[in-house]
Amino acid sequence: MKKLFLLYLHALVFSFTLGFYPVDANAEDVEYQLSTYLVRIDFIPVPDVDKHAIGIFERRGVAIFKNGETAAYHSRGTWDLIDGNGTFQGYTILTFEDGSTTISKYSGNQTQESGKLATMKGKGEYIKGTGKFEE
Repeated sequence: MKKLFLLYLHALVFSFTLGFYPVDANAEDVEYQLSTYLVRIDFIPVPDVDKHAIGIFERRGVAIFKNGETAAYHSRGTWDLIDGNGTFQGYTILTFEDGSTTISKYSGNQTQESGKLATMKGKGEYIKGTGKFEE
């Protein structure tokens, strides 16, 4: 279990890209790259198969958009992994320099080859915003 924890912790430290997909005709896709750090992680072993665990996490950092804009990043979520492979989901709050915020929901899959860092791919959906993102 300790090895699983270390591999998962190491995998979560690197940056990954999420895309938000439009929920109405006027929306647009938005992509950003993340540089984040782990604030909290809790592991709960599941005794059905070897190296199975579920858990919760909290991350903070910065989102860097293609146009150079940045926002403070705060995410909370859950995961379900067997030997480093499985699913994750959560919610993200982005806070921009002018105080505007967005809240989104995301989900994705994590895959990990033996001895390598994990690869995470996911999609997000805009829920609501404040300031310049208010509807």
